Amino acid sequence: MITRTQYKWQLPAAIESRLGDTSYGRQRIIFEDGHLLIIVHEPPKADDITRQAKVFWRKPSGEIQCNGQDNGDRQLRAFLDNYESKLKAMEALYEEAKRADDYFKLVEELLPVQRAVANTASALQAAREQVKQDRFLIELRDRSYELSRNFELLLGDTKMAMDYHIARKAEEQVAQANKAVEAQHRLNILAAVFFPLTAIATIFGMNLQHGFESTSPFVFWGVFFVGIVTGLALKGWVVKVPKSPGP
Repeated sequence: MITRTQYKWQLPAAIESRLGDTSYGRQRIIFEDGHLLIIVHEPPKADDITRQAKVFWRKPSGEIQCNGQDNGDRQLRAFLDNYESKLKAMEALYEEAKRADDYFKLVEELLPVQRAVANTASALQAAREQVKQDRFLIELRDRSYELSRNFELLLGDTKMAMDYHIARKAEEQVAQANKAVEAQHRLNILAAVFFPLTAIATIFGMNLQHGFESTSPFVFWGVFFVGIVTGLALKGWVVKVPKSPGP
């Protein structure tokens, strides 16, 4: 059975009673008797099933601890620095992306991080509302909102770029299909023009007595002319555009 990580601190009983036994749960705050517990999550990866929690305890004196250790204020800044670094790395991937697959992979990476940082901003806003005079929390709240907005904009730009590349690829495929249809149509026209003449030539080329072996050359040209005329008539039928059905 998975149990919640126990740190080297003694949380107030009122706060401890509101925590589960298996995990610290979603990003949120718990405020009891002047004690503030801030639960946030590290930047997740696309395939992460669980979230790694960072827990900050602000005492009524203003002292902040992180996961049972001192210097919690510095750890809270470093926590947001991780999101800042993640944003810069993903912006670089966005600039390097060339294909729809590249943008799709980036969207998969961005979605969980964008949700996580948005929830972090909400948690810090809730903390700010409980401790209104703490300038440090105001600063971090504003920074988290800015990060959330930047991740949201990057996600939107990535989705738009992905949709554009998909649409462009579809247009290219349609254009190639149209070219193939046009080439097939031209081949059908050529076949229609020469099919009758080829059929006649095949018949008269058979090694049989048909009575035209010693006739005047005019007969040959007559047969040739008939074949061409028949081919042109057949070509007209091939290129004829069928009437669309009425309403």
